[in-house]
Amino acid sequence: MGWSLIGPILRCMLKQEQDDVERQYCMKILDKLVELCSAKELILGFLEQIEQASREQTSAAILLLLKSLQEALLKLDTKKAYSVGLSLSTILSQLSLLPVPYTKEQLQEDQHGLCQCLNALPQFVRPFVLEIVQHMEIVSDGNCNNLKEEVLGFCLKSLKYPLLMAELDPLPEEMAENPLRQFAAEIVRILADIRELFPQVRFQPVCKSENWDDEDISEMDKQQSSDALACLSYIVFVQDCFGVDCLPVVFNPSYILQCNMVHIRALLKRTEEPVLLKGLDLVKIMTQCPFESLRKKSLKILQLYLDKFDEEGKYILFRCLLKTSNHSGVEGHIIQNIKNQIDLSLKREEGSKFFTGLQLISLIMASLNLLRYLLIKDNEDDNKALQSALFTFDLIESVLARVEELIENKGCN
Repeated sequence: MGWSLIGPILRCMLKQEQDDVERQYCMKILDKLVELCSAKELILGFLEQIEQASREQTSAAILLLLKSLQEALLKLDTKKAYSVGLSLSTILSQLSLLPVPYTKEQLQEDQHGLCQCLNALPQFVRPFVLEIVQHMEIVSDGNCNNLKEEVLGFCLKSLKYPLLMAELDPLPEEMAENPLRQFAAEIVRILADIRELFPQVRFQPVCKSENWDDEDISEMDKQQSSDALACLSYIVFVQDCFGVDCLPVVFNPSYILQCNMVHIRALLKRTEEPVLLKGLDLVKIMTQCPFESLRKKSLKILQLYLDKFDEEGKYILFRCLLKTSNHSGVEGHIIQNIKNQIDLSLKREEGSKFFTGLQLISLIMASLNLLRYLLIKDNEDDNKALQSALFTFDLIESVLARVEELIENKGCN
């Protein structure tokens, strides 16, 4: 009978939203119901109220009932895993009706209360995560394994929504922490605690995405799993404070890079701007990844691909990369490659029409003019080394101008 009182109590709390005294009375009544009534019936009653809440009251209803729902779940002796999974699924289903705040202003305003709910959810799940951790070594504990599967499912669904659509970059220092970024950190922490960050939520199922072994998995489930793991890969490899210490060192960087290509493909197939941007950022593993060793290995892999091109291909690719990379390290690597190609061309009798020849004089002159402009604009006291180079480049310019003059005179004769 106690479950029938949940609706009136919740409506009373929603009406008395600003009255802390009335709300405390209602919370005490809920605590008493949890203490005296059937946990199974109360759980169904709580979830029913969450499902029936209007969009405007969804977040408020979840926040008010979350603590009592957690206590009721902890009282269960049987079918706890099923009830926990049902509760988490219901909550995420209702939250998915709310728009994900994207701009800094929307995050601060949190008009629909989504950020508040996401801040409370990890604390709601934490007791069940601790229970899983405590029973982790008991292989025959079926209930714990089932509970682990439900928590894992919650994490994957959270990666699909709201994290896949969320802006996870840190906010400016003068602003508060990004709540969506904090939620992402909590999801990664939960996966690490239950030892599922890379052992089960690992690269193998994704790398064979075209050959799923489980025929019961629908196409929608495949897509959702693919999107969730792609989002996880983005969080770990692009956002530099998540999962860095959890990556197994036995994974070869080339293998990780290869597997990330599957995630990149999954993200770039989507049309939503936040998802596409995540895919593009994941492409930049050479510049974005927090692992220095992985960045260096990816640079070596880039060099292997560069070496496969002929001179014309390298010339076109170098110009394209210099225009689009927007990263000083990559640009420096390309400039070093250009220098090496010029050196090789000068050592050959036939030379190279792409990296040597008189047609490059205008390009060299333009580069020197740009360099002079930058040096003049720099502060002389702070850039003595650059200023000392200016004289050298003036000499080079004079020589090139003289060469150009001789060529013109030769043409006239």
